[in-house]
Amino acid sequence: MQDGLVVNDVRVRFGTTMAVNDVCLELAMGQVMSILGPSGCGKSTLLRVIAGLQDLEAGTVGFDGQDVTRVPTHRRGFGLMFQDGQLFGHLDVGGNIAYPLRRQGVPSRERTARITELLELVGLAGYEKRSITTLSGGQQQRVALARALAPRPRLLLLDEPLSALDRDLRERLATDLRRILTETGTTALLVTHDHDEALTVADQLAVMLAGRIVQHGPAQQVWRDPRGREVARMLGYRTEVDARRWSSAGLPGANADGSVLLRDNAFRVSDDGTVEGVVREARAVSGGSALAVELPGVGLVPAVGDDPSSARPDESVRLELNPHAITTSKAEA
Repeated sequence: MQDGLVVNDVRVRFGTTMAVNDVCLELAMGQVMSILGPSGCGKSTLLRVIAGLQDLEAGTVGFDGQDVTRVPTHRRGFGLMFQDGQLFGHLDVGGNIAYPLRRQGVPSRERTARITELLELVGLAGYEKRSITTLSGGQQQRVALARALAPRPRLLLLDEPLSALDRDLRERLATDLRRILTETGTTALLVTHDHDEALTVADQLAVMLAGRIVQHGPAQQVWRDPRGREVARMLGYRTEVDARRWSSAGLPGANADGSVLLRDNAFRVSDDGTVEGVVREARAVSGGSALAVELPGVGLVPAVGDDPSSARPDESVRLELNPHAITTSKAEA
C-alpha cells in the first residue's frame, strides 16, 4: 500500500440506497483533493468513512501504508473540520485551539506557543482571549481550522467548511485555506458542492455523482476537460447549445454533432468582438453585468459586461468568445 490516502472499492448502503458505490481514490502525501458533488451524492458519507465515523459494507481505507479500515477514529490521527465549526462556546479562542493539545498531553508552554503560531497563520493574532460568541462566522471558521491543525494531523478532512458563509467571504477564505494548507504541507481532503471553492483549494479534483466518482485527476485538467454533461454542469457549464447551430454560425470549437456547453463568462461585451447579438436579459452583478444574448441561428447564450451599464435589453452588442469557457459533449446514443 502506497503512502498517503488509499480508498479501495468502498461501498456504503442505507437500506436499499447505495450511498457510496465502489469508490476508489488515492491522495499523495502533501496534496489537497476536493470531492465536488451535489447534495445527496454521497460525498459527506465517504468523508465519514475515511474519518472512521461511518461503517462500510465493503472496501478498505488505508493511510501511509497502513490499513485503517477498522482503526477507531481517535487513533487514526486525522483532523476534522465541519461546516458549523463545532466550537466550544464555553471556551475562549485559545481554549478551543488548546483542546486537542490537552488531550494529547502537550505541556502548557508548548500549547501556548502552538496557539500563537496558529492564530498568526489564520490571521487572528492576538485573539487568544476572545469569546467565541463575539466572532463573526468567518472568524469562527478560522478558529475551527486552527483547532483542526493544532495536533498536526496526518490527514485533514473538511466537510463543506465554507458553505455557510456569504460568497465574498467564502472566496476570500478559500484562498486563505489554500495558502494555509500549502504553507503547512498538510495532506487534506475537502468535500463541497461549490466548483469555485473546489478549484481554489485543491491540487486534485474528484467529481462525485449518485455515489460514484465519475471523474478525477489534476484539478485544472478536470476543469478544462469535463467528461459528459453532468460533470460539465457541476463545473459551471450551465448553458447547452446544439453543436450544428454553433458551427453554422461560424463559431469555433464544436464537434460535428452533440452539444456545446458554456460557462456564464463564455462571451464578453467588446467593441472589438466578432459576434453580434441582441440582449434579452441584463442584470447588475458584482464587478459588472450578467447578460443573456440572442445570437442569430444559435439562441440564447450567457455573456458578461465590465460594468452594470454594459448593455440593456433589446440593444445590439458585439461579443468576443472566451475559448476557455466552452467545452463539448458528444451526442448520446
